Amino acid sequence: RFHQGRLIEAEGLAEEILPDARVRGDRFGEGMMLLLTSLVRLWSGRTVAAVERAEEARAHYLRVGDQVGLLQAEAALGRSLISSGQVTAGFATLTESFDLLGRMQPRRGEALAATVWTAAALHVGDLDRSRLHVGELDTSDDLGQPSGWDRASARGLYHLQHGEVDEARSVLLAAVQHDGAEVSPGLIATLALADVAAGDTVAALAGADRAHESNRSTYLDMAYSYMAAGLSHAIRGDFSELIAAFAAGRQEVDLTGDAVAQAVVRLAEGYALTAVGATSARSVAREAQRRLLDLGIEAAGWAAVFRTATGRRTTVGR
Repeated sequence: RFHQGRLIEAEGLAEEILPDARVRGDRFGEGMMLLLTSLVRLWSGRTVAAVERAEEARAHYLRVGDQVGLLQAEAALGRSLISSGQVTAGFATLTESFDLLGRMQPRRGEALAATVWTAAALHVGDLDRSRLHVGELDTSDDLGQPSGWDRASARGLYHLQHGEVDEARSVLLAAVQHDGAEVSPGLIATLALADVAAGDTVAALAGADRAHESNRSTYLDMAYSYMAAGLSHAIRGDFSELIAAFAAGRQEVDLTGDAVAQAVVRLAEGYALTAVGATSARSVAREAQRRLLDLGIEAAGWAAVFRTATGRRTTVGR
């Protein structure tokens, strides 16, 4: 159910199974349900609750001596901490997961650790951190599976934030075309951002609509699609549609505990409003920068994406 995007149903099942697993002494079942519910909470935007459950999962795996489970729990905890705004603590936890990986014999979980680290670095737009493990992401395997989708999304967003728009579109389009109707909405939404950075507003808006229509989209998929739509409208000079897209994007992320996404959506909106000469651009940009400062991040990778996209305003007409 989780991999089908049916998060509410997945959480309900897991919460039913968890106490029974504890009563039966099923250490594997207990750990997996703790881990699963932490991930459901994370991708539902309940970041504080996700941190609490991921910490429970980590304590459980430490207690039973399961290194693979511990690696997964630390990955979930690190990502949850970062999304909740505890960026330094989150990356410290993810660093611990690589230390654990180095002690594991035989080594298992390299792809997971690299994917989570890279995705987390890109989430905050940290170009330096994103370079550290991106070389370990192989996007040729597991397409059609959640792990393959995650790696392709991370690789595509990496190229996009580093200004390699054509490479980003190539990686993401290959993954989307491979899986057709079953493709992850996260891949579609990330491709929409790459399309708008390339100035292809028709493709970007189509991708944003497709992500909106998917019943498997997470709040972050929706935020990406709203940003792609808003930036597309900025390029086209359609002020009213720009305002509507970013209002929806802010509402989507402000209902969650993802402080990073809240800042990034406002950063995108500031660039879009500046591109169309809106009087509100300065105040929105200041608000975005205040939030980024509070988080202790610069989001340089995201700024590069939005700068590239809105630069198309001078060359692409309605």
